[in-house]
Amino acid sequence: VATWNNFGEPDLRVELPSFAKLAEQHDKDQDGRLSKNECPGDLAMTRRPDASGAQGGELTAKMFFDRIDADKDGHVSSLEWTGAMALLKLMLASAEHGLLAIKSGGEGDVTRTHVAWQEKRNIPEVPSPLAYGGRVYVVRNGGVLTCLEGETGRIVFRQRLGAPGSYYSSPVAGDGKVYLASQDGMLVVLAAGETFQVLARNELAEAVFATPAISDGTLYVRTAGHLWAFRNDAE
Repeated sequence: VATWNNFGEPDLRVELPSFAKLAEQHDKDQDGRLSKNECPGDLAMTRRPDASGAQGGELTAKMFFDRIDADKDGHVSSLEWTGAMALLKLMLASAEHGLLAIKSGGEGDVTRTHVAWQEKRNIPEVPSPLAYGGRVYVVRNGGVLTCLEGETGRIVFRQRLGAPGSYYSSPVAGDGKVYLASQDGMLVVLAAGETFQVLARNELAEAVFATPAISDGTLYVRTAGHLWAFRNDAE
């Protein structure tokens, strides 16, 4: 099972300026506070760097202005900014995500008693993990694929698929192959195994959010405007 957190990895976190620095650059009326109009629209609080064009790919301070403005006077003061940064620091301290392998059996909170192994890097935001052929495959935004040994969690390989952007579709497998579809409509076919081997990259030219389905030798892929069915009739 994969669990994801907005602040779960270093590249998802943003170094925010002090209020003094922020006011120096943006406090236009020099009143020692920031109004919503003065708050820079591009000041990110968290970002998903590989989620190109995705809604919520970058969350800005302006989006949270009304929450930071604790006394609701329409301005953010130094004290309010410091309080918000302290809360953010607490969130960062407790932020954790990862891919968990849980042993069978057990009762109660098995995430405390029956964890076989855990991987904390390059965790998928939406796609489910794929267990196939004794290995586990996970794909992160940006097309970063990690293949792990199912029994031990050893990283077999970690590679970019050559298909960037966001991923909502989960990987599927059949006939010794792994299929991965990006939101941008690139369907990548890999050979399942110990080495990273791309067999094909197929441009479908439409967005893909749904996970492909495999049935009776046919691969079905739902894009924004079509349903595709692929099969090898020569077999």
